[in-house]
Amino acid sequence: MKTFCKLTAQSPAASYVPLPRFLLQEEALRDISNDAKVLYALLLDRASISRQNGYVEPDGTIRLYFTLEQAQTKLHRSRQSATRIFRELEYSGLIIRKKQGLGKPALITLNYPADAKLIAKGVKMHKLDPIEQLPDGSLFRLTPGQLRSVRGLTKRCCNFLDGDCLLLDGVCPQHISRSLLCRWFRRAVLPRQPKLEQAFSARKNSAAAKSAARAFSPAPAGQNTAPPAPRRFTAGRRRNPPANGARA
Repeated sequence: MKTFCKLTAQSPAASYVPLPRFLLQEEALRDISNDAKVLYALLLDRASISRQNGYVEPDGTIRLYFTLEQAQTKLHRSRQSATRIFRELEYSGLIIRKKQGLGKPALITLNYPADAKLIAKGVKMHKLDPIEQLPDGSLFRLTPGQLRSVRGLTKRCCNFLDGDCLLLDGVCPQHISRSLLCRWFRRAVLPRQPKLEQAFSARKNSAAAKSAARAFSPAPAGQNTAPPAPRRFTAGRRRNPPANGARA
């Protein structure tokens, strides 16, 4: 039997699929099935990943591929049912599928109602201090204890699923790295353990202080700090002829 946990204020955020409100509020879209709404939410999630990876046409349209087999797996439906759900979205005008040829997945374009309430763009990430690098430019390496803590925190990230990153649509780089690489991890996940975050900052400040001390520390007493004199070049110099015609 599956074990469940109670959701509290300290519970980590779960990974989710965006379900737009207009699918539930628009009069013209109330007749489509729940399977079609879930499939549109999956397509919308895949579109965000395609945007992150730069799969955008010159006119700004997002390139999106979602095969029939993927729809079968995600929705747990037969091939016939998945085909019907795709056609339902096409007839409603929410998607447009363009065939690419035999054996190739169809190119999908997403549509949304013109009067739908969307989230405004232009939200920028805060400028973060590059704590993954030390002042000398080397990578910030985690200690074995910090590495175990970071990997445990990575599993609590809302974009982490079975070792993959939902935003990158691939392996989570922070989960397999021995340094701090992910901006989202540093911004949203790392603050959940303030002691660990303070340990990183203290280690960086300590390294910066040591680097500054080495740069400005005076030389030990009695040590010659002057640069060495250049060596005299004598090879190939022409000798003076011997006196009185004697041989050299």
